[in-house]
Amino acid sequence: MHQHFDEAKFERDLRSAFSQLQADPERHEPGTVILDRNREVSIQLGVMLCREMNRGESLEDIAAAAATSFVEFFANVRTYIDQPERQEFDTNVLSDIMDSLVLAITDDSAFENGPTATMQEIVGGHA
Repeated sequence: MHQHFDEAKFERDLRSAFSQLQADPERHEPGTVILDRNREVSIQLGVMLCREMNRGESLEDIAAAAATSFVEFFANVRTYIDQPERQEFDTNVLSDIMDSLVLAITDDSAFENGPTATMQEIVGGHA
């Protein structure tokens, strides 16, 4: 039987969890502070995950789509970098991605920094 999750409740929980967190520019890295100012990106990715799972998509396919979305974002940002600085920009972003992926793989709690939002299974729905 296909699992179906309450999308509206999950989005409310995500918004509530993110509203309780605030990056401190004195303590956190600039990227963290930027995401804190634009937490809607993280909320929408979470909602996308829930909706795609409700459609019956595999987690592998959802992750691949999210990765492609980031690469498209990176490619767009890169167009604003002058050619002489692109190599340094590329190297720094690649390094950040690899460090973060290694951390996520080796430490399950590395990115849990506050209250969590958990998808709640509900009866019904369709794949």
